[in-house]
Formats: sequence, structure tokens, C-alpha cells
Amino acid sequence: MNMMEKFENTMNNYFLPVATKLAEQKHLQSIKDGLLVSLPLVIVGSFFLVFGFLPIPGYNEFMISIFGELWLEKFLYPVSVTFDIVSIFASIGIAYHLAKKNKVDSLSASAISLAMFLLVTPNKILVGESSTSGYAIAYLGGKGLFVAIICALISTEIYSWFIKKNYIIKMPESCPPAVAKSFSALIPAFVIIVLFWLVKIGVEATSYSDVHKLVVKLISDPLTGFSATLFGGIICVLINSIFWSFGIHGGSISGIVFGPMFTVIRDANRLAFQNGNPIPHIISDEFLNIYVFIGGSGTTFCLVLCYLFYSKAKQYKEIGKLAIGASIFNINEPVIFGSPVVLNPILILPFITTPIVLTLLDYFLISFGLVAPAAIPVPWTMPVVISGFLTSGGHISGSIVQILNIIVGLIIYLPFVKMLDKKAELEDIENFQSEVEE
Repeated sequence: MNMMEKFENTMNNYFLPVATKLAEQKHLQSIKDGLLVSLPLVIVGSFFLVFGFLPIPGYNEFMISIFGELWLEKFLYPVSVTFDIVSIFASIGIAYHLAKKNKVDSLSASAISLAMFLLVTPNKILVGESSTSGYAIAYLGGKGLFVAIICALISTEIYSWFIKKNYIIKMPESCPPAVAKSFSALIPAFVIIVLFWLVKIGVEATSYSDVHKLVVKLISDPLTGFSATLFGGIICVLINSIFWSFGIHGGSISGIVFGPMFTVIRDANRLAFQNGNPIPHIISDEFLNIYVFIGGSGTTFCLVLCYLFYSKAKQYKEIGKLAIGASIFNINEPVIFGSPVVLNPILILPFITTPIVLTLLDYFLISFGLVAPAAIPVPWTMPVVISGFLTSGGHISGSIVQILNIIVGLIIYLPFVKMLDKKAELEDIENFQSEVEE
């Protein structure tokens, strides 16, 4: 048994069953799906953010001359109702998806989850030496995300338990369904509110003073800090690429593991960009999706270009022609399963290696100030060059580094495509000889 077969057996026997269970775990699935609720709104808000801070000399003065001194404040209104309340979207979305998996009323579960998140969130804001009622916007945005996740999971599981155990107030059959559902939620809602109220009071008696500070100190900061490191980025790339190599959607697995942390990182980068401060995190979801995974996982846009322009084998040229349209929009299933990359001992190595090399290259280019960080969310289907310009906040360096990455990716993939050509040529000769002998 060769090394490739041993590796394949190890993956099939040990890692793939774990990955499959991880992908099917209802709480992790609910977190991933719930966080996606805010994604379309965040992307819309990001366009206002980009065009509010275009790095063009005289741009601000030009906009002031047309719209007045307060143009930027008004222009960023959509940012406030997208980025600044992602934790509210998360508390609703996660509870909704988890309730659906538990087969209970998702609307009631979402309402209870949101109420619990707001219950444990401080609602006093210091103004000078006095305080006023209101929620700090930071807790409603990325800073409060982990609290929103915890509130959604716990409150929905408690609500589901009461419903399934039938510990509810039952209304007559003649009662309208909406009214009956409201009364069914009464007992579980009361218990959940009391429980979260006691937790809030208990934490306030400690040195942490509120639930958010406790969660940030013990959970959010350590996990986010690791995910934002170069090592964390490489681990994310490896998870993505290795599982794709065996036919499992690597993006789903890495999204489940890193999704919450990358959401917090995204909001921190966005706030820094909006306030004109240095971008705090190089490694982010945008860094990987826009700078590294050009054409999709494995940076397969480079593989498609190799097929189109360098491959001599007819079958690979045809795959290149079929896959190029989807690859431009970072959809790579046609080339992954058409080549195939899956379980292909020749292509697995560059498929895993290319994004790791690009992660290292881009990380150091950004560290040395040669390339603008990927700070603004853009749709992952946005074509290359355009996406780099937008995610970097309107810097041409974002587009240039994508072009550089494509060149590096071509250099890595090309020897392996030539090996595929040689293999295809030998197979054609063998098939021809077999036909002659027959």
C-alpha cells in the first residue's frame, strides 16, 4: 500500500466520519445558518462604506460641494442598520434555525432569544457623570455576537424542552392558532426570563459586572485572537482544502468552525476602517475569500487557466472551457468534480499547497504595508480584480495582489497539469494499442 492509499484510508476511517458529524451537528449548523441571515444586509452596507471613504484626492470636498457638510453622516445611515446590529440578527436567526431543527415554533423561539439577549445586555450608557437608558451600539454589533449565540442556543433548547414535554398552557381547539401559540410559549418564556434574569444579577455581583464582559474575556477574545493569527488562517485553509480533496464541502466545515470568530473580526476591521484607524486584523474571512481563494477553494481559477492555455490534452481543455464561466464568479464545483480534484493524487498537492503559499505571501505583503488589508465585506461571487479593489476599501493594491496571486498559482499548478497531460497521453497510447490488438 503506497503513501497516498494510507493517507486516504486514514482520512476515510478517522477524519471524515468526524467531519460528517460536525457538519450535521444541529447547534453548529444553526449558528452557521443563523449568521448568514445578516450577510446580504452587511454586503449592502459595505458598498455604502466603500463609497463613503474612497481614497481619491478631493473626493470628500467634491461630495461636500454637492450634498453639504453632513453628507458622510447621512451616507452611512445604512451602515448603522446593517453592521451595527449583527448580534440582533444572529440572536433571531440562530434561534429560528435551531427551533426548526427541533420542530417547534420558530417565531416564538426567535422572539424569546432576542428578548434574552437584550435582557443580559447593559442598558445604561454613561454621559459625563450621569447615565441614560439605552443600549451601547458596540454590544449590538460584533462585540456582542458570542453572547447572542449563547442566548439563542440556551433559550431555544429550554423552550423546545418545555414544548416537547407538553408543559404548556393549552387553549381550546376553537382558539385561533396564533393565539394558541402565544399561550403555549407563556410558561417556557417565564422560566427562561427568570433564569436569564438571575444569571444577569449574579454576574453583576462579580468583578466582570456584566455578561458581555464575562463572555468576551473567557470566550470571545481567546477564540477571535487565535483565528486572526497567521497560524489560525493556515488552519482554516487546511480544513477547507483537505476536506474538499475528499469530496466534502470544505467551506461548510471551516465556516462552522471559524464563522463566529470571523464575524467578530469583520466588524472590528470595519469599525477601524470607518474611523480612519489602522486595520487591526490581517487574517479574516474577506482575506481568505477574496485574496486567497480566487476561483474558489484551492485557488482553482489558476487550475482552470492552466487547462485553457497550457494543457495539451483535449479532455482538460474542454474542462477549462466548461469551468471558466463559473470560476470567474468563484464557483469551482465544475473543475473540482470535472478534473477531478477529489481523490486525485496529482492535483491534491497543488490544491492544498497553493492557498497556503498565497496566505503566507499576502500576509507578509500586508504586514509590510505593500498591500491594503481586506477590510470590507464583498460578495464572494464578485469577479477577481473588482473584488480586490472593493474589499481593500478602494485601493488598487487589492487588485494588484490578486493578479500576483494568480501568477503564483499558475506557477504552482502548471507542473502538475503537465503531469496530467503526460498521464492522459499514456492512457491514449494504451487504449490505441488495445484497440489494435483486438
